[in-house]
Amino acid sequence: MNFLNSIRIAALISLPLGLVGFPAASWAGEDARLASSYKSIINIRNVFPGDKTCPSGWVPVGDSGDGLDPFGADLTLTEQLCANPSIGAFFGRFTIKHSAVDSYGGVFNGTFVPSGEMLEVHATWRITQGTGRFSDISGAGTGKGIATVMDGHPGPGSVLLDGSLTKR
Repeated sequence: MNFLNSIRIAALISLPLGLVGFPAASWAGEDARLASSYKSIINIRNVFPGDKTCPSGWVPVGDSGDGLDPFGADLTLTEQLCANPSIGAFFGRFTIKHSAVDSYGGVFNGTFVPSGEMLEVHATWRITQGTGRFSDISGAGTGKGIATVMDGHPGPGSVLLDGSLTKR
């Protein structure tokens, strides 16, 4: 498998981090404690060579995407990850921004399984930091995605995120 195809496959595997959406509840009162389950879908739009330092045999990949979450605001996603197409595994970091001051991010890892013209992705993620209105949140969950593979290149895809979010 050549380097470009490795990046393209790795981009598809990062769909889980096409990462994190947020709760089906609003931030009712900034001081209120919130523990909520949520589901969200995010789309990976751009894939490029990553700048993450990866172990030998792993490919650095960057990607970006967009989506909506139950907070009702557009969001943008950026990720830097390491992928190993020979063993079907990946790990990395993500950031989701709602505005110049409101963002959250964390870590993820998972596996991917090519299946004909589809790629199935399974991941876990954890929020480790936030800014602005997300400065005091934590959360974790799983991601499951599927994308089309067209002529060995990533096609459209999406990921369903499922997890919980707590505002301390």
